[in-house]
Amino acid sequence: MEPIKKLVKIFHIVLFSSIFLLSCSKTDKDKIESQKQSGQTSMNKPDTIALKDAKYVCPMHPLERSMAPGKCSICRMNLVPVADLNKEMAEKNEKLRKKYAANKDVVYFTVGLPVIKSDECIPILESALSKDAGVMDYNVDILNRTIYTFISKSKTNENKVEQLIADAGFDANNTKANPRAVSNLPAGCK
Repeated sequence: MEPIKKLVKIFHIVLFSSIFLLSCSKTDKDKIESQKQSGQTSMNKPDTIALKDAKYVCPMHPLERSMAPGKCSICRMNLVPVADLNKEMAEKNEKLRKKYAANKDVVYFTVGLPVIKSDECIPILESALSKDAGVMDYNVDILNRTIYTFISKSKTNENKVEQLIADAGFDANNTKANPRAVSNLPAGCK
């Protein structure tokens, strides 16, 4: 009877170890995708508060917000104060405004991004904006879902920039995203 008990015990150890290791190996993308498929997002957790009322946010996943310090449920990063991120963004924008203030050819405008859930969207947006030589500078603010853009009016215009962003798969102000590009975006950007 002893050998059977040992085998059962070993089996249980191997089984629980396997389950533990498999559950710890999910990437952020896997977690986002599984939450999306199961309908479990931070927006429908019972303890989730309205986004605008939150005091803390994940700098990588701006939909992960809380009234108290904690960790992001997706990437386990520490949540940071919303006020700190907004201050940092305002300082970056002010620095860019000062940089281009004397240049009469440079126009400042904002592009609203209704759907942007993760910092993994930033390289995609940067790649799109780099295709237009008239884009002088920009600042992607995932927290407020906005791109603060500085363009040379002699080389491009707002509509062209919005179209570049839409062609990358994101709604840009009133310009709708290219559906084919949307289907190729990572889950954190849809």
